[in-house]
Amino acid sequence: MGESHKIEAMPFPIQVQLVPVAVLRALRGITADAIQDAVDAGRLKFVWNINPRGNRGQICQLRFWIRELLAPGSVAHLSLAAAIGAILGERRTQWRGAEIAQMLLVSRPTIHHLNRGRVLAGRIQGNTLWIARPALERFLTDRCLFHQF
Repeated sequence: MGESHKIEAMPFPIQVQLVPVAVLRALRGITADAIQDAVDAGRLKFVWNINPRGNRGQICQLRFWIRELLAPGSVAHLSLAAAIGAILGERRTQWRGAEIAQMLLVSRPTIHHLNRGRVLAGRIQGNTLWIARPALERFLTDRCLFHQF
């Protein structure tokens, strides 16, 4: 009866960097409308539009940097280039399509759709889509809403 149950923190896997609106809603306990207002007002600095068509689309097509959600003060001073560098890390020069799907929390078909539309250019080697660092950096730069403020 007097037992205490310790719940240990579950860190996000490092490969999950950009999360959908549902994660933000769960973390902050706010509505999708409140999130849209925060995005429109620029209160969230690092927000990416992953809609394959490129238009703003629905809020479900937005991705939020988990680091900004968990520790906003740690990213407030970062430029977009520095944020992208932190997301991608220093060493990698290319990623498999499945790794990018995990990074963005999207389906592999979505990644292939982005590739077919030349939005996220890569090459197929064997049965694997490979995306080089410059193409991924360009995608993240072009699709960041912060970049447009």
